[in-house]
Amino acid sequence: MRILKTLLTLAIVFAPAGLARAATVVNGLTVGIANSGGANGTHFHSTGGDAEVGSYFTFETVRGTSEFDLTGVVAGTATMTFDLKNFGNYGQTKFNGQINVLAYQGDNANANSDFQAASFASGPSFNTTALIVGDTVTLDVTAILAQALTNGYTSLGFRLEAVNPGDHHAVLFNNFQLTVADPVAPQPNGVPLPAAVWAGLALGGAVFARKAKVV
Repeated sequence: MRILKTLLTLAIVFAPAGLARAATVVNGLTVGIANSGGANGTHFHSTGGDAEVGSYFTFETVRGTSEFDLTGVVAGTATMTFDLKNFGNYGQTKFNGQINVLAYQGDNANANSDFQAASFASGPSFNTTALIVGDTVTLDVTAILAQALTNGYTSLGFRLEAVNPGDHHAVLFNNFQLTVADPVAPQPNGVPLPAAVWAGLALGGAVFARKAKVV
């Protein structure tokens, strides 16, 4: 079970009587998109819920995208999580370096054009060097979700781009989820949810989780 889900469960179980908090979880529509040496995406490089990020060879860049349906989603503390599955679909070695995260208006469909879709915000970047297969990456996307909802978007897309991936280096991510903490239902006396209960969800950037601890 993921660390974030564990935190949510504990918070619900141990919150004082009269307080209620739940979470909305949306699974991502995920794919890896490659170019053919140009500025635009031309073909899928990974499917089946996998997002390949890096390079095939020096002439081909691969970017991972995941889109989330915002139907019924309201603004709140939001995180995007995904797991490191492998090091590419075509025999690449692991990409060790920075990955930038860009947000764009989605349409709840995978398309080659998502490779170069205009972004409206940048998410927290992260470095893959310390990651091993099975690790979970958690990104704070609270502000990005709020902006997407303000803009009236019905779908929120994220694109992962490797910085200088070189020749035949990649990482493969899967299990993309957007988790949004729903608004707090206060006690009859109006006492708000204690901040300490949710301190673990105030991420403010990128967090890596391995098994039962954050590293």
